[in-house]
Amino acid sequence: MQSYKTKTFSIVPGTGWMETKVDVPGRKVMGYFAAFGNKDADGDIIPRGAFAKSIAERGPQSAKPRILFLRDHDSAKVLGRVDVLREDEKGLYFEAAIADTQLGNETLELYKMGALTEHSIGYQTIKSRYDNEQKANVLEELKLWEGSVVAWGANMCTPLVGIKSAKDIFERLETLAKQAPDDEYKQRMYVLIEQLKAEAALEGKEPPDEGTPEPAEPQADAKLVEVITRLKEIRNLI
Repeated sequence: MQSYKTKTFSIVPGTGWMETKVDVPGRKVMGYFAAFGNKDADGDIIPRGAFAKSIAERGPQSAKPRILFLRDHDSAKVLGRVDVLREDEKGLYFEAAIADTQLGNETLELYKMGALTEHSIGYQTIKSRYDNEQKANVLEELKLWEGSVVAWGANMCTPLVGIKSAKDIFERLETLAKQAPDDEYKQRMYVLIEQLKAEAALEGKEPPDEGTPEPAEPQADAKLVEVITRLKEIRNLI
């Protein structure tokens, strides 16, 4: 069985391209769970058609709708109902109704103020191939389990993301730093990343081999939570 993974799509604020629209009075969110055709930080490309089978078999118009709308990939945090799910030339478009619950109301407010701006998918890879020309994995067919709104683009706050170690976390952060808009921001991000590495005492740790996880060190979770909190400073720089 293929493992469950997550992948985040980062919105480009202010560009008008694929931004999320929120109808607060109507409790409705419209946007994209994934983008097509671009090579992401994991070296993957999702082409149009990758979700076609899942939408037909599990989507909101199917006989057995199973695709959820979650907060941070947490199945205990169902935000509401996916009403529309389709592929277009840009990506995986969705429309969802947010429930009148405490979690739903908090999420709507965070959407409204711009604190939540990114979406992510929880999926299994059914069929893929390696493209030598683009040096990327082309994910030709994906089984979609859920779409989530997430607080952090690298999905640091969920254990389901494909981040196996702190080393992987910092590699992704350094990739973000390289994409910073100017040298000043870039330098500030690098400085903060190095501070986080030192404070968390995590630099240089290798991920365990698949199927043989290392035992957690005492207070390791607490350290990581502290790191995650401070990573929000980086997000504000870009």
